[in-house]
Amino acid sequence: MHFALQTSFIQKIHVMWRRFILAFFLFGAVNAFAQAVTADLSLSDNHLESAMGGEVDANLISTGQIIRVKVYIANFGPGDAPAGHVRLRIGLGNGLVLNNPSTVASSPLSNYFTWSYDVSGAQPQIVGVSNAVLPNDFGGYADFQLKANNSTTSTVSFNLLISNPPGTTTPLSDVNTQNNSASNTYTIVAGA
Repeated sequence: MHFALQTSFIQKIHVMWRRFILAFFLFGAVNAFAQAVTADLSLSDNHLESAMGGEVDANLISTGQIIRVKVYIANFGPGDAPAGHVRLRIGLGNGLVLNNPSTVASSPLSNYFTWSYDVSGAQPQIVGVSNAVLPNDFGGYADFQLKANNSTTSTVSFNLLISNPPGTTTPLSDVNTQNNSASNTYTIVAGA
């Protein structure tokens, strides 16, 4: 009887050992697929322009005037930012609105970002979610046509955010978050 108990105990240890080894290899395989990506996403040049692309005095915009907001989005690497992991929010402040909301989806860089217009908050926002990989050395201007809606002094704000979707196998981190936000103050005065 003692021999039978000893044999049963040894068999159980072997089964448990095999399960441990299998779990160890499965854990290693899952972690091999979950590779973190590091990039340096940046908002560098941002400015307001006239509708034709020339200089505009941000302190002297007339109500009803059409202007443009441009912001340069870049990835300085070293890695490629996966699709769906980058979100850009442009807050238009209290005096500007998107001139033609129906065209926002086809705005510049729409091959890299899905653009939408959100008016549900305290200020209108243009929101872009990356729909393609932003490769190392990526750079390009997002460009939107705005309309001066009412007399005020306010701010256009730019925020580039990392958004790792649930269950992602390629979590993204940004090596320098100091260059992910910017702002531009403007004043709108009553005018034709």
